[in-house]
Amino acid sequence: MGAPPEPDWKALASAEAALLENPVLDRFEQYRMAVRQLLREGLKRRRSLRETYRSPRGRFQVMVAVAGVDQELEALRQLLLQGSPAMALMERFDAIRGLLLDVWM
Repeated sequence: MGAPPEPDWKALASAEAALLENPVLDRFEQYRMAVRQLLREGLKRRRSLRETYRSPRGRFQVMVAVAGVDQELEALRQLLLQGSPAMALMERFDAIRGLLLDVWM
């Protein structure tokens, strides 16, 4: 049995850079797809480990992270629509990366 796949952080970094360079919804969609791919791979890995950890609120930790990623993606989309500065976008990138790391750890 082989080692689990490593996350493709380079694809995410490339999508982040492209979105910062040209903050339009088409680029956001490419970024969203990179996030979703990392999330899918991380969740496949989680399922194979069969963890039963629940958060203090009684929810599965992975489910909480998925909901958080969706919320952060929507917040990022709203910032793009408002024409927010790059620093605000980068803060959302950091939040999303943190949630993705939770799924991969």
